[in-house]
Order: sequence, then C-alpha cells, then structure tokens
Amino acid sequence: MSNLVNYLSSDAERKALFFKYKITHPLLEESYSATMDLIHSADCGKLGIGVGPTGVGKTTLMHAVVKKIVLEMTEELKTDRERIPCITTMAAPPENGVFSWKLFYHRALNAVEEIASNRKIPIFLLNGKPLYRQLSSGETVDGLRESLVEILHRRRPLVFFVDEAQHILKAGSGKKLQDQLDVLKTLADETRVPIVLLGTYPLLSQHALNGQLARRSSPIHMRRYRSNVPAEHRQFAQVVKTFSDNMPVKTAPDLIPHLPFLFERTLGCVGILKETLVRALNLAIKGNSATVTIEHLQKTALSPAKCEIILQEILEGERLFYDDEEIVNRIHSLLSRPPTGFTSFLQMRTPDLVQLHNANPIATSKAKKPKPGTRKPSRTKAGTKKS
Repeated sequence: MSNLVNYLSSDAERKALFFKYKITHPLLEESYSATMDLIHSADCGKLGIGVGPTGVGKTTLMHAVVKKIVLEMTEELKTDRERIPCITTMAAPPENGVFSWKLFYHRALNAVEEIASNRKIPIFLLNGKPLYRQLSSGETVDGLRESLVEILHRRRPLVFFVDEAQHILKAGSGKKLQDQLDVLKTLADETRVPIVLLGTYPLLSQHALNGQLARRSSPIHMRRYRSNVPAEHRQFAQVVKTFSDNMPVKTAPDLIPHLPFLFERTLGCVGILKETLVRALNLAIKGNSATVTIEHLQKTALSPAKCEIILQEILEGERLFYDDEEIVNRIHSLLSRPPTGFTSFLQMRTPDLVQLHNANPIATSKAKKPKPGTRKPSRTKAGTKKS
C-alpha cells in the first residue's frame, strides 16, 4: 500500500482502505491450518470448537478459510452446479434469555440462498430426486431442522461455520447447556458436514462437561500473542510494524517504541490492535495530522478497567488448554484405585468364599412356596386352643 497515493485520496477513502486492510500472521496461520485439517479429515461428522479471546480474529479466520475453500472448489463447482462450498451464519443472542433454535435454522437456511428453502420438506424420491411439500404457515422448529438437513445432504457444503457461537449456550440449566451443543453434534453426524463453532472461551468450558461430546469434537485454540514469550513478542512487533507501514497517512508512524503500551491495551489480540489503530487513524485524519501519534493511541485505546476484565476472561480460558498438574494427578489416582466396595474373587481365600456364600442365600435354590390355602406357621400362635 503506497502511503503517498493513499494520503492524496479523500478522507473517506483513506478510512475505508485501512479498515478493509488485512494481514496474515503466525498465530492466524496456526489456527487456519488446524481448521483446514479438521475440514479435510476423514471423519466428516466432526464438530470443531474454535475459541479464543474477544478480538483475537475469529471472524477473520472464518473469511480466510471460506476464501480458500472457494478457490479449491472452483473447477468442481463449474460441473456440479448443485453443490455449494460452505455455509456461514451467526448465532443471534437471545432476547428473552433462551437461545432460539427457530431463528438459528431460519438464518442457516437463508445463508444457503435457495428459493423457499425454509418452506420445503422432502416426502419421497422420484428417480432419485426429492419431491417436496410446503410447510404450513406456522413453521415448527422440527420442520425447519428437517429442511436444513435435507439441504445439507443435497448441497453438500464442505463446512458449516457458526460465528458468535457462545450465544447458543444461553439456556436455563446446566443440562440444557449440554443439550444445546448435542443438537449441533447430532446435526453434523446426520449430515456428514463438519460444523465449526467460533466463539469465546465459555463455549469450550461447557463442551468439556459432556464426555461423549468432548471425545467427538475437536477444539481449536485461537491464541493471543504473549508479551512474556520472546518469540511471540517479536511476532507481535512485526504485526504492529506491518500495520503502521500501511496506514494511509503522509508519514508512516513509528509505533515500535510504543509496543509496551500496545501490548497493555490490546492484550496481544490482533483484532483489538486493528480496531485501536483504525480509531487512531480516524482521529488523526479528522485533525489533519500527517501521522498517527501516541496521543491518538492513548485517546482511542481500551481503558485499563476494560483490559483487566478481558484479561481475567483470557487467563481463565487459557487454563482449559494447558495441563493442570492437580487434575493429572487426580486422574492417575482414580485409574489406579479399584471400584468402591468391590473385592476381586481372585484375591479372596477359600474360607472367605464359603462365608460369602453362607451370607448370601441367593446362591442357593429358592424355597418352595406353600400351596394356596395353606396357613403360614406365623399365622397361628403356639399353644392357642382350636375352636
């Protein structure tokens, strides 16, 4: 990007140009590679859980993967007109505190861009082609789901992305929280289309509560740059330099001396960094400044209070990806412990077996029941005169 040419453009063009500017960086490439591996894996019914801090670049990752898939499938799509490369949708936050699956299915069907897709339910096949009946005016959640399942079978997208997926977890109780993700895992199994959820760390913490779901899904950690790791510190500095060199101002700003401040107010998240630089550039353009200064950054960066809240969420979420020595020791202890109240018969001596047999009459044959009409001995007291 030429700074001089862009500086001579209009203010609106300069702002829009930098807003659209994207870069690749090592941690984005790491997440990109993990996501592509999941999509191209042999197990097509996988559920991917892509999590990371707010502002780390989850949406940017999704757009990069979609662009790559479209390029890979260009020739195939020319001959197979029914197939689509992918589906992307966003989980809407609930207005009444409970996630709406009806709205979710509506959005997913709209993303396919098929005419009247939400009005179709297959009823039988004719020469291998499905025939449809229309849904009634009062659409049901089950009907919308069946429409989506049929379309995923027929259009065969390579991946189904759900952005802001943490909103799906907004339900009434702990059991319902697990059920929410089970719905999507079942959808992936049934259609054989990988579903990749992108969201913040709570998405992964709830997924870990279900053993089967944890086994049948793949977490993807979208990491931030950490200032206390030398290699990541250098990589973040290169990201800052790349952005600053391509800002449409008369003089490219030198932001490297302000790296500690940028680390502090962005927490190493490239998305937050980009938002901060966009706001700083807009402020500089408004003030007819020749470059972006530290004063512009200080006025547009996140406040320390907001950074502290985000950092606490980050540190809590990052624990899910690192081995906890206490948990590992607890697993080893549980694995080496015999089940409670159980003693192996191989460890028991013969007298113990006899005693166990005598104490458990169920090992002997059952006593015969008396014939109907026969009084039990306990019914008549001993010594009572008969009338």
